[in-house]
Amino acid sequence: MNLMQVLDQIMMERDLEKITESQYRKSIEHYSAFLGRPAEIADLSYSQINAWLKSLKDDLDSTTIVNRKKGLTVVWNHLAEIGKIEHYHSRRLFSPKVEVKPVVSWTLTDFYLLTKATENVTGEYHGLPNSAVLLAWLWVGLDTAFRPSDMRGIRWSQIDLDTKSITLRQHKTGYVHRGRLSPESIVALAAIQLPIRDLVFPITKDEIRYPLNQLFREAAKLGFVKTAGRSIGTLRRLHATLQYEDHGAAVAAESLGHVGGTRTVYRSYIDHRSRQQGRIPRHAIRGDQEGGRASG
Repeated sequence: MNLMQVLDQIMMERDLEKITESQYRKSIEHYSAFLGRPAEIADLSYSQINAWLKSLKDDLDSTTIVNRKKGLTVVWNHLAEIGKIEHYHSRRLFSPKVEVKPVVSWTLTDFYLLTKATENVTGEYHGLPNSAVLLAWLWVGLDTAFRPSDMRGIRWSQIDLDTKSITLRQHKTGYVHRGRLSPESIVALAAIQLPIRDLVFPITKDEIRYPLNQLFREAAKLGFVKTAGRSIGTLRRLHATLQYEDHGAAVAAESLGHVGGTRTVYRSYIDHRSRQQGRIPRHAIRGDQEGGRASG
């Protein structure tokens, strides 16, 4: 039995999101390509897996390598649980050092350049102009800080115009979160209400790539600079950075829908240039308040 067949069995037993299943399948596909044949149960060995993971270091970042490994460890764990093989020892599997990089977001100027650039985006999907869809996505994405996967899942029934909010269960965490909507978002959403449908943004991850690339090209003509690793999901970082600057890290975490404190917000979302760190200490003792120390 090959590893893809084992994964099929796992999918029958677990209620995993499609994107998670896709990531696991991609891991097995890439490992099979490394082996030159479909990976089998016997290929779950430390030496072969470590050789594969180390071969990825020149082309992929450490986070991607860790994610590729997960697809194999899920299968390995399943096989161990049903007694087919021994449980693996995590310390014996190669784990690249995760490089902590400064967080860089877009600025509000970048955001407004993007909204302006939507005017020149052409084409349509499902009877909706790409220009209007992208404008609505930009405003709703900035206001709510929803992840792209959550944005694609927003239903019209989840929008409450009385409270000017959207309430949904976050795809990644499973937690229910409410995002607030500005007047700009409400106007942009009204422009794409027709034709009547369930999903607000009926466009897949692959389908949105072409209009997004067109948007970035048009924005570049206005002075916007697109850098690697910062696509439409960067709206979440901009939201967090603005909330942090105005209200602090705790509010930024709450506004993102995080329930585990501020650590993740600092590590992954707040632009490093806005962090309140490295303050200059006092250079002299403060007069009468600390006179005793000064004389002593």
